[in-house]
Amino acid sequence: MRSMLQQGRARTSRQPADADASESSKSSVETASEATQEYLEPWVDWIRRVTRTVESIRESLRIADWATTARRCQFRWAGHVSKRDDQRWSTKMLGWKPDRGWRDGGQGRGRAHARPRKRWADDIDNYFASEHNLAEGEWRLLAANRSEWRKHEKLFVER
Repeated sequence: MRSMLQQGRARTSRQPADADASESSKSSVETASEATQEYLEPWVDWIRRVTRTVESIRESLRIADWATTARRCQFRWAGHVSKRDDQRWSTKMLGWKPDRGWRDGGQGRGRAHARPRKRWADDIDNYFASEHNLAEGEWRLLAANRSEWRKHEKLFVER
């Protein structure tokens, strides 16, 4: 709804078959959308104003953005786990791939028909594939070299 109002589009409903009813329906839809727009405009303005205020306060206090902090923690945890050579579940899960379903030539249930869900290490795989032409999972070997791994942290987080 908010995006429709920002783009200036009106909500529409299913149009009746006859022309007279269609005209009355159009006017009622326009009236309803105008009323909705009048009701929501102050809220949209308030959300924008508060967001701007909070962002400026966050920057003045030098508090990191939550998304940046999350990406930094993800990268550090990946480096930490990939350096281990034990059999803990977190180490095993780093290289886990879901079973291929019967549609993909494997056995088992497989994935749903929807877009494949993003896995935890996909961001890191994509970063190293695009920036350094490393195949999937090869970044684990790079993580063993701590100084080299630290150089990539800032680039990964800012990407």
